[in-house]
This record gives sequence, C-alpha cells and structure tokens, in this order.
Amino acid sequence: MKSKLCVLLVEDNQAIANQVIDFIEGHGWDVDYAATGKLGISLAIEHTFDVVILDLNLPDIDGLRVCEEIKNHASVNVPVLM
Repeated sequence: MKSKLCVLLVEDNQAIANQVIDFIEGHGWDVDYAATGKLGISLAIEHTFDVVILDLNLPDIDGLRVCEEIKNHASVNVPVLM
C-alpha cells in the first residue's frame, strides 16, 4: 500500500497558506505548515518530507537561504518548490 505524500509548506501569507493547505489536504496528503523561515528550517531538519513548498519572500529569512539550510542540514535530499 502506498503511503501518503507528506508536504511542508513554508508561507507567511495566511490566506495563501490556507488555500494551499486546503488543496493539499483535499488530495488526502499530510501537510505541516510554517509561517517563518526559521520554523520551516527546523521542521525540515527534524522531520522527513516528500516535498517542501517554499515562499521566497519570508519575513525573517530569505527563501533562498531557507532552501540552502534545508539542503545542507536535512537528513534526506527533499525536493523544494519555490
């Protein structure tokens, strides 16, 4: 049996985040959400995700820096969509 897709969404705009979360959950996939780059990095390092959906314009850390930190420190090479 195929396991559920596990997605990390890093997005500071709550309205956009809600739409993306509804879409992801509507497909029966699991989603974790971070409103800041710092939390996104922490979640990506602590957990395993199939994909990260990443906003580039975050309030605390630039999205490119978040991607770099995830790629350098996550236990798996997770795809990052920006």
